[in-house]
Amino acid sequence: MNLVIKLLIIAVCISVLFYLFGRLRSISDELTIEQIQNISPVSYPGHFRIATYNIAHGRGPKLDGSNWDGEWEQKKLGLIEIGKYLKTKNIDIVVLNEVDFSASWSGNLDQARIVAETGGYPYFVRQTNYDLFLPGFSLQFGNALLSRYPVKTAKRERLPPYKPAEPWFYGNHDALRVEIDLGATEISVWGLHLDVRDEQARVQAIEHVLNNLKDDQYTILAGDLNSRPATNNEATAYSTLAAYNHLISFPLIDSKHNTFPSEKPGRIIDWIFYSPQFRFKTGDVPGIHYSDHLPVLVELEIR
Repeated sequence: MNLVIKLLIIAVCISVLFYLFGRLRSISDELTIEQIQNISPVSYPGHFRIATYNIAHGRGPKLDGSNWDGEWEQKKLGLIEIGKYLKTKNIDIVVLNEVDFSASWSGNLDQARIVAETGGYPYFVRQTNYDLFLPGFSLQFGNALLSRYPVKTAKRERLPPYKPAEPWFYGNHDALRVEIDLGATEISVWGLHLDVRDEQARVQAIEHVLNNLKDDQYTILAGDLNSRPATNNEATAYSTLAAYNHLISFPLIDSKHNTFPSEKPGRIIDWIFYSPQFRFKTGDVPGIHYSDHLPVLVELEIR
């Protein structure tokens, strides 16, 4: 066996070991809760503002842009602007989708921490959906939740995958479920980012979520559903949620609050659903251009 073949075998073995390490890391590090010590939590004043925002890995508003576009320093500045914006809007809880925790294309920035620190959130939760680790390359991203109120517990809810083997090889679009303490009341917030490739997979994911809800619980579902109202009487993830009597949605289906793409919004795929224990006060989809999605903002109070 000549030297070239030996070196090739060694390189393949090293790559496989790195890959296996990454998969083990994904299992052990699939969900983390952190508290930023120099930021104090707030007391619940009787109402709160919640947002959902797909930040597109920090790549900016360009539709169908590559995650490799732009320098990581530029992406960091964009993330800081997102944090500042959430702070000026006084958002108490925010669900983020497409958040990099350690990805080569964004300089291995912990994007959840950057937005949390800038936005003044003492608590943040990372939930990894995809995790690959190879020599010189890292790709770890998923959902995140940032909160000004104490996080009691957090859990990764495993959803039915588009392909059965995908979770074993690199990951899946799973959900983040966080219990937040408002003082006298505890609320359950789900962070969702459903698979973009197949509506049936999205419907199955939502059916799994609904099977795990309790009608008497203070519940919010928020995120990028990649789904719209039903057409030709075919069920969609959105229509499945809308048919569930114990959830109310914002934006309204007949509103002009389109969320995607941000530069020329033409449809709603980002939603906040909340249980009837909450009273709706205000809602908005502001036209900011830090991502190819627009954020959804809702103010709620407990009935």
